[in-house]
Amino acid sequence: MKKFKAICESVSYFFIFSFTPIICALIISFIYVCFSKINLNLPQMSTYVMEIIACSLIMIIFYFILKVKRHNFVDSIKLNKITLHSALPFILLGLSVYFIFIILLNCIPFFQGEDTVSNTNDLHKSVNGINVVFLFVAKSILAPIVEEVTFRGLIYSKLKLAFPIWVSSLLVSLTFGVIHFSSSIFTVLSAILLSLIFNYLVDKYNSIVPGILIHSAYNFTVTFIRYNIRYFDFATYEIPIMVVSILTFIFSIICIIFNTKKLSSN
Repeated sequence: MKKFKAICESVSYFFIFSFTPIICALIISFIYVCFSKINLNLPQMSTYVMEIIACSLIMIIFYFILKVKRHNFVDSIKLNKITLHSALPFILLGLSVYFIFIILLNCIPFFQGEDTVSNTNDLHKSVNGINVVFLFVAKSILAPIVEEVTFRGLIYSKLKLAFPIWVSSLLVSLTFGVIHFSSSIFTVLSAILLSLIFNYLVDKYNSIVPGILIHSAYNFTVTFIRYNIRYFDFATYEIPIMVVSILTFIFSIICIIFNTKKLSSN
């Protein structure tokens, strides 16, 4: 019975995460239609503002669900603190791992030419002004927090009550990968790999903060590149960028392994 309840709760959290943005968009669209009927034209709302509203609403819903259950919100989502010394390697890993994926991508014939820095979408053409701020807030801060709270803090924690850890981790990671499908299988595979890492770190640190830091830094890197692609000649500086990325990646991995072993020995 407890296993069935855990599975049902996991599914309900996923549905809240999946359908809240859709419902939010429908409500906002309905409001705009109503105002247009009375000849009041509201300023056009950015997609990223909608995303910010949806992310905030998801967190509010989770908060009230846990409050009704009389659970401590911070403890339930495993938003436990980590030291600044431990946090820095996670940020460095998040900033460098995208370029590592690009290197691996170009080493595998099946993926070659599928998703590289040079063909990344140019966000600068569609985003400007204050919307740039909304873009980075939505993609680099709120989205990673909400996704980690949902998939690691809630769903993964519940699934572990019903399945072995490896099964729970695999189920969460596969789901996480599928929802991140965009233009290629590469995005799915990279999301699955990152999710497996995040799950491991949650188990080791009993906190979703490491996952949030890596996720946020990764999203920031991707968003920054997509927005500034027209200003940077990545082809010219490809080798220096890759060298720095590899060194940063190796350094961050060594630090994370060292800190994790130190944590396990305490």
